Amino acid sequence: MTAVKRVPKDQIAIEGLTGDAAIAHALKQCDLDVLAAYPVTPQG
Repeated sequence: MTAVKRVPKDQIAIEGLTGDAAIAHALKQCDLDVLAAYPVTPQG
């Protein structure tokens, strides 16, 4: 497990993300070997 590093408030940047981008960003930070996923298509 890694230690949490404190960052000064003047160095923090907040950015808005779409749902897809937020998930992609979170998964990039994980140490995964396999991820099971399927595409979601619109039902019409």
